[in-house]
Amino acid sequence: MKNLTLFLLLLGLGIFTYELEEKGDRENREREKKKHQLIDPKIMGSLLSFKTAQASLLFSDGEIFSEKTKEKMDGPRVQDFFNRLQSLRVEKTIEREHIEKLGDHHFFPENPHHYFSFGFEGGEVDFILGKKLDFDETFYMKVVSKTEGERYLVVRDTGPREGLYFQEDEHRSALAYMKLKDMMGKNDSFFKPVTKNQESK
Repeated sequence: MKNLTLFLLLLGLGIFTYELEEKGDRENREREKKKHQLIDPKIMGSLLSFKTAQASLLFSDGEIFSEKTKEKMDGPRVQDFFNRLQSLRVEKTIEREHIEKLGDHHFFPENPHHYFSFGFEGGEVDFILGKKLDFDETFYMKVVSKTEGERYLVVRDTGPREGLYFQEDEHRSALAYMKLKDMMGKNDSFFKPVTKNQESK
């Protein structure tokens, strides 16, 4: 569980941040990185909960439990799930005025069913998946937190490519987007320890 805690600190420092070019001195880069940081672990504090539309996990005394059933969840399995989020990178921020001009429905479904919600001591941070862009692999994401309010982003999954691609359509494939939607649809059972019977199948 110590590794899990460490990863969550890295989550705030690295996952949902801009990829900055190597320019200027190290202090300037750190200032720029903090400027675009979406989760500040120093402000948010320890992780207390994690939710999707179907799952609700609680973190307490170094253990993870289902909020609904109180069953103990599998730490390494949760860790592996979080590790998959490391490939998400913010491409750019969309100005609020642009969202208001076109309407929120242009970027996000009216009833979002695909989201992550992290509950920290300092409040919740919600990551709501929007629509995929037609011309490449990126997609919209809204991040809502007490410290930053609402932020509208274009996000790319830079992780390894899985499945088949048609070469001419590879640049706008929806596979990475669909993989993220699938992750956001996992329920508590997905995070349970794998039994010997399951391993043998």
